[in-house]
Amino acid sequence: LSSLLGGIGYFYGKPIIGDSADPTLTTNVSNSLIDASTIEPIELLSATPSRTIFPRGFLWDEGFHQLLVSQWDAKLSLTIISQWLNAMYVYDGPGDRQVGGWIPREMILGDIGRGRVPDEFITQRVDIANPPSLFLAIDSIIDQLLSNLFTEPDSRIIADSLRALYPKLNDWLVWLRHSQAGSFDYPGSYRWHGRSNSDNKIIPNTLASGLDDYPRSPFASPQEQHVDLHAWIAKCSFIMSRLQSVLDIPSDIKYDTEFSLIVSRMNELHWFNELNRYADVGLYNTENRYELVVKFRCKSLSEPPSMVDVQVPLLILNKDTKKEDVAVYCPPS
Repeated sequence: LSSLLGGIGYFYGKPIIGDSADPTLTTNVSNSLIDASTIEPIELLSATPSRTIFPRGFLWDEGFHQLLVSQWDAKLSLTIISQWLNAMYVYDGPGDRQVGGWIPREMILGDIGRGRVPDEFITQRVDIANPPSLFLAIDSIIDQLLSNLFTEPDSRIIADSLRALYPKLNDWLVWLRHSQAGSFDYPGSYRWHGRSNSDNKIIPNTLASGLDDYPRSPFASPQEQHVDLHAWIAKCSFIMSRLQSVLDIPSDIKYDTEFSLIVSRMNELHWFNELNRYADVGLYNTENRYELVVKFRCKSLSEPPSMVDVQVPLLILNKDTKKEDVAVYCPPS
């Protein structure tokens, strides 16, 4: 706790915001939703993953930071959460259809902040989400409130703070459901946008998910369906229903009903009886065949040298397999 509190800092500046991460894949977020000329400086109070290596705010990390901070000082935690939500860019969709608010994944603010970050990670893309872990801290504070762990004056202050945060939390969840929606062929599905087949990885990274190199489909496509994102949407909807109930907040969106519908759809899309578990849905080869293989990267002998990926049947691999045994699968040149 003391280390985490010592890493809380105040940051100020304008983020650099760019277009969609991969325009070759369909996206539900326009490349021009945010006009760069209208971007205002952000002021942010936030904990940091590391004061020396990552001295800036990370959206995905901050929810877990606040799970701990809120146990020590819930009012401080709500102040920090409020500042993150106030950094949200809210915009309307086509025909004045409200599509919620987007929060940059990393808060790289000002010249000092940018000086610590490789160029390729500085620009924050308008279609890239991050796990909404701040909701977990909100859920924990609701538990404390219902358990009467605060004095009566503090309970009123915390309830009022939660009530004030509700509209921003709603904007965020609306944006997540709109921007990270899956293919129109699979209504009610979700996928992390921003995966690219051109990132030079055997399996494209999914930076938006927080699980960068989690082994998903080796082919990024609009048809993917990501179960972890679907679970996040369900969890956030449940927490919004708790806020509505505990604080008696009227809303056009009945989140208890939404939660039930989202979980039901997750069961339809992601539960596999033969695996006895939930799983992602995606393309695993280009011939619509399913087989157990391991991917290896071969170095070609051409000039200049290049890398070639090959698939090796899993059945031939065991603890005694040598590099030379796999090399026969590499192209001769």
